[in-house]
Amino acid sequence: MEYLELSLENIRNYSRQIAKSVESWGKPDLVIFVASGGYLIGNELACYFQTPLLKICATRKAHLFKKILSPFLKVLHSKMKMALRKWEFQSDYHVVYAERIVSFDRDIWKKYRNSQKILVVDDSVDTGNTMRAVKEAVSFFFINEDKKIKCVALNYFRKCLPDTKPDFYLWADTSLSGPWSNDSKENKFFLAEYSKYVEL
Repeated sequence: MEYLELSLENIRNYSRQIAKSVESWGKPDLVIFVASGGYLIGNELACYFQTPLLKICATRKAHLFKKILSPFLKVLHSKMKMALRKWEFQSDYHVVYAERIVSFDRDIWKKYRNSQKILVVDDSVDTGNTMRAVKEAVSFFFINEDKKIKCVALNYFRKCLPDTKPDFYLWADTSLSGPWSNDSKENKFFLAEYSKYVEL
C-alpha cells in the first residue's frame, strides 16, 4: 500500500484532472460531496462545471480505539501512519462498523429533485460501505426516472464492494492523508474553508 500526503494546492490540481475525465460523460447537473473529506474535490468540480454543490453525511459509530488514537496521529511519522492504516484494513473494524447513517438537508435538496446527471464525490472509497449507503440515498431521493449517478474519488481500494468502484479516480490502493484529516498540517485551513460552505 502506498501512502500519499496531499496539500490544499495539489488537491485543486488533482480535482481539475478528474474534471477533465468527467467531461467525457458530460456536464453534471449537480455535484454532491460526502462530508467532509469530499468537500475540496466536490467544490472544485462544482466550480469547474458551474453546477450547484450539495452536502451529504454518512456516519458510523466511532470505534473507541480510533477515538483514543486520533490526537496522536498528528505527531506520527508517515510510515507509522501507513502501518496503522494497514492494520485497520486487516482487522475486522470495517466489518463490525459497516453500517452508515446517511443524512442531508431535504429542504435544500428538494429544489434539485429533478436533476438528471448527478456526481457523487468522496476523497477515497475504502471498503465501499459509505459510497454504497450514499448512492442508495441519492438514488431514492431524486425522482427523475432518467437520472444517472456517477461517482468520483481520488482513490479507491480494489477490495471495496463491487458496486462501489468510482467511475472516475486517480489512484488505487493508496492511503491518503489530506487537509480534511485531523493529523494534517493544513487541517485548520481546511476547517476554516469548509466552515464557510457550511454557514452558507
